Amino acid sequence: MEFRYLGDSEFDKWDSFVDENEGYVFSKSFWYKELAKNLNKKHEIIVLEKNKNIAAGISVLIDDNSIITGKLTPFNSIVLKNKISKNKKKIIQNNITLLDAFAEYFEKNHHSIRLILYPMLSDIRSFIWKNWTVKPIYDFYLDLEKFKIEDLSHNFRRNIKMAKSKNIFTKIGVKEYDEKYYDLFQKSFGRKNKDLPLNKKEFEKFCNFLIKKGVLEFNTAYSGNNMIAFRGNIIDSNNIHDWIAGSDPSYFDTKASPFLLRELIEKYKQAGYKNFIFGGANTPGVWEFKAQFQGNLIHYFMATKQKIVKRSFLERIKRKLFK
Repeated sequence: MEFRYLGDSEFDKWDSFVDENEGYVFSKSFWYKELAKNLNKKHEIIVLEKNKNIAAGISVLIDDNSIITGKLTPFNSIVLKNKISKNKKKIIQNNITLLDAFAEYFEKNHHSIRLILYPMLSDIRSFIWKNWTVKPIYDFYLDLEKFKIEDLSHNFRRNIKMAKSKNIFTKIGVKEYDEKYYDLFQKSFGRKNKDLPLNKKEFEKFCNFLIKKGVLEFNTAYSGNNMIAFRGNIIDSNNIHDWIAGSDPSYFDTKASPFLLRELIEKYKQAGYKNFIFGGANTPGVWEFKAQFQGNLIHYFMATKQKIVKRSFLERIKRKLFK
């Protein structure tokens, strides 16, 4: 087996590999390729080949020789080729061999690595055995085929009635960018005392790119002529990712946000999508709100490794000045 970088002419081959092996849209070549342009980072697709066929691979964003997750990207996972065998031990051993190889490759070639692995990569002992730092991350996956409005909590249904009584209405499946999205996004991040992941121009450019690729649509809530809440949802085969969201805190009492979420989930259910992926359930309050939809609590892993790099005093000064 050997590692190599794919050239641009091979990206379609990679995208097909991702589709065939349960990868999400975030592993597709276009995601990091476009984001790298906006952020002035380097994008590569690294594959491990066996007999000239891809056995595993990863699309990565590289910053100063470090593998980073990338802004607005919930996963930067290794994708493994599905091994078909009745022998479970062979499947496990195959996956360990591939992940062992990637862990060693990253350690040898990069200063630091931060991976957020897909839930299907539940066996991450390769990283544990090599003394990587491994942290669980939680989320809710809602089976849309089984979802029923009646399953919502009494409190949640009361909030929906409140929104209707306040004449809140929604627009579902919007495929155009509106600068108000960024303003609402900014208000939500401000409440959490967090810096925005992209500036206004970068955000607009990336959203428009994803709309043109057919993987992003917006869902919005209004009070009169005022847009007061939005959610940007990634369309990923049979999955819907709740990617970004924002709301105006001055309209909190209208319950527009839970009303909007209920409306769009119902819409995606009727459209025949399989899973609604909420995008995180790691903090008090957030997980309690999302749990009201009766989704399945799942976990996946962040794996990180930091190499100790010895630099001269002058090199350290240069890095600070030109970073």
